[in-house]
Amino acid sequence: MFKLTTSHRQRPRSLKREIVLALVLKLVLLFAIWSLWFDNPMPREQWAENTARIILNR
Repeated sequence: MFKLTTSHRQRPRSLKREIVLALVLKLVLLFAIWSLWFDNPMPREQWAENTARIILNR
């Protein structure tokens, strides 16, 4: 008739837990990006000078 298997399958994670984990991971990554690139903005008096340097690749 029916075979009884002894292997136990793991219960899949709940959708709520996966969504929360993804949101927390995104929050951590956004904080890391912000702290690396946007934490210390360029002084206002250097905007034109640095923009021209970046555009002209000098």
